Amino acid sequence: MRVEALAATFVVEVGIRQSWPFLVVADASSGAEARLYLDATWSLGDSSHEASEDTAWLVAAAELNGENIVDARQGSDGSLTLMTSEGARLTVSGQAAHYTVGEPWWLGR
Repeated sequence: MRVEALAATFVVEVGIRQSWPFLVVADASSGAEARLYLDATWSLGDSSHEASEDTAWLVAAAELNGENIVDARQGSDGSLTLMTSEGARLTVSGQAAHYTVGEPWWLGR
């Protein structure tokens, strides 16, 4: 799934897999799902955290569960920003942190 295609999805799951926070989105028309993994600094609302802050991710991301993604953009700096229909904004840095083992964020199945 391409970043732009995330704008027509809704969040069906949030969680942590090993050391990576993630959220799963589904396309309402096809049912196709994609998982967004985070391995860099992220912000949701007024709070900003590192990917390793598991509890902060679970508490903050819970508000995204069930939300419709209405805008998805990759910045020129590699960052990713998702906006929900309720006005929540998730931004993931495009810059690797000292703990990043691969890309700062990526989409998987």
